[in-house]
Amino acid sequence: MLSLFSRFPFGSKQLVRLVWLLYVGMILLLVASTFIASAVGEHTVSALIYGAWWFMLWWAALAGALLLAVRSCRRAVAHLHFSFFFMLLGAGLTASTSRRGVVYLQPELSVNRFLDTEHHRIMPLPFTLQLDSLQVVCDPGTTHHADYITHLHADSIPLSVSMNRVTTIQGYRFTPYSYDEASQISWLSVNYDPWGIGVTYLGYIWFVVVLLFLLKRYVAFGLLALIAGVGLQCYAESTPLLPVLRSAWLGIHVSFIVLAYTLFAFLGVNGAMALCMPLRREALLRQSLRLLRPAEGLLGIGIFMGAVWANQSWGRYWAWDSKEVWALITFMLYALPFHSRRLRWLQQPKYFHLFMLLAFLSVLITYFGCNYFMTGLHSYVN
Repeated sequence: MLSLFSRFPFGSKQLVRLVWLLYVGMILLLVASTFIASAVGEHTVSALIYGAWWFMLWWAALAGALLLAVRSCRRAVAHLHFSFFFMLLGAGLTASTSRRGVVYLQPELSVNRFLDTEHHRIMPLPFTLQLDSLQVVCDPGTTHHADYITHLHADSIPLSVSMNRVTTIQGYRFTPYSYDEASQISWLSVNYDPWGIGVTYLGYIWFVVVLLFLLKRYVAFGLLALIAGVGLQCYAESTPLLPVLRSAWLGIHVSFIVLAYTLFAFLGVNGAMALCMPLRREALLRQSLRLLRPAEGLLGIGIFMGAVWANQSWGRYWAWDSKEVWALITFMLYALPFHSRRLRWLQQPKYFHLFMLLAFLSVLITYFGCNYFMTGLHSYVN
């Protein structure tokens, strides 16, 4: 595959400028979309931007640019581009071929269809669902709900659907959506995505494998993150949490993300010091470059782990939630210095450190702004 794309004629200055225009333009669009979502609501922005044909076409153009850029990359870096291409390809397949919605279950009522929440239409199921019972599980000695389990039959096959455990039948994936304990009514999320998930996960695995090869000298950071994840999970298990947060993914996902943000904070501090001490800019530049690689890698792995966790909890790996979007913005911003051969101004220590200082604002917005001032699944005010 590498040899195939290495023959493609890539070198036009106009094409390179177009690629960077698409990339930087996408970052600016994503920034704007989160503030618009806070003003008019996520559903409106989803319809106008995230679900629009031109938005998907924009990402398709970036995916094509990743392939065109392979010729000018080292082999390992080219494999990174291929991993991103397959992630975007999987996302495109999900957007174009998947079906998502909600099925309503109540006692003594058979159901063989569900509501497609994206297109607001009723869609058939290739089997019939029958609710048997709804079981609410509480923490021992308390009334705090730890989980709720929907027991049902799909035709003659018994199934159970609970938090953080996807139940699949004939390609249709069911996860909890909501419930009414008093009436014994359960709503389940339905997701039929026969192509997108597999291709996207291939991109995730490809990225992690290549990253481990590129950053083998920094593997201690990943061990550190796993140890912190285990410790955080042990603490979480002893603390009352929402049912969706009771997952082994919690500690690992959060630890990778927090460790990445910590390294980005050091990069910001280095940038501030370098701007105040011109004589140390070169030395601080070398130190920042050593930290930037593992920071970007840890953030990437943390984002993908979060996507897998979301897929296990809600049946979809990406929801364009404000915090998801800002994590993606942060990842895309900190990827720019790796392309300093094209962006020559980043080769100058003064501008590199200034960029590191300003880029840290995206981390602050992701970590604090999305929690307290924006809407979404990760907002503490919702």
